[in-house]
Amino acid sequence: MVAQRHRRRCGHGGTASAAPSGRDAQRTTPAWAALWSTALLGLAGCNAIFGLQPTVSVDLDAQYFDAPSDAPFACPPTGETPAFTRLLHQIDLQCTDYSASATSGRSVGWCRSSQLSWIGEGPSDGPYAPIAGLTSTPSTAIGEPRLDPDGAELLVRRSPTMAAIGQVQVYRRGADNQFTVAHDLQSWGPVFGPDIAFGITTRTPVQRMFFLDQGLAVETTVDRATGQLTAIASYDPAADFGLVYFASAPNLSADGLRVVFAASTADGGHVYYSDRPSLDARFRTPVALTNVPFVYDPFLSEDCARIYFSGFDYIFWLQRQ
Repeated sequence: MVAQRHRRRCGHGGTASAAPSGRDAQRTTPAWAALWSTALLGLAGCNAIFGLQPTVSVDLDAQYFDAPSDAPFACPPTGETPAFTRLLHQIDLQCTDYSASATSGRSVGWCRSSQLSWIGEGPSDGPYAPIAGLTSTPSTAIGEPRLDPDGAELLVRRSPTMAAIGQVQVYRRGADNQFTVAHDLQSWGPVFGPDIAFGITTRTPVQRMFFLDQGLAVETTVDRATGQLTAIASYDPAADFGLVYFASAPNLSADGLRVVFAASTADGGHVYYSDRPSLDARFRTPVALTNVPFVYDPFLSEDCARIYFSGFDYIFWLQRQ
């Protein structure tokens, strides 16, 4: 059976501005404390979490508006690692598990309201509306939404309550802009567990994606017609990367040449970035991303301009330097 992952959050419910306690306190690294303390003044939409006073408008020099626009971001060359600022931005949605499509300008997240959890979709920075049929029920848990780079397919984990197995379903967007089930993903071998962890699919001619299986990160190809998975490579956290364990399934970039993931290390944990020169090559030893806190759901935008993640059950992002 595919192993369950170690999910890491930075607080659940209650007063979000309070420090986590108990088990969550043990799982919260010093990186979070440093990031929050240095980012509060620049936090966009921070009232929802930190209870700060409304932002005061100021007059800016007209030269600021007359200046030419910055050049668009592009991902760094192979072997170089992107760096991100310490300025934290918030999307004012009580959601996690963010992923987005640059092509469609849409994004998805796993959200909560009252006692319900549901998968929502909307513009890149929200707001979200629930997707029909993708709300958890007493008998079935819904989660792990993964929007493909073109915004046409959505992967969703469906886990019947108390069941020992789970499903990964492929939803396709129709002409009416609604998602409907196309098929289930068919495992390359192991049975999917109820908490199966998987990453985002690529846009490459043959889709690729990562799963966590018995502590390994397994790269697979996907038959888009049938959903059949084929394992093509695997990475051992200790032997290949010198890490303790993968805390999240790696999220591949649209071209399949870059990846971000969270991993536990001897000093706590980090979010890592790696790349490779071609789809036939293996990923190089990953590098910890500066200023990015240890979170379980990092998502890198297609142009490498932003990295998204969740904390206190909200979505945040950092801009690339």
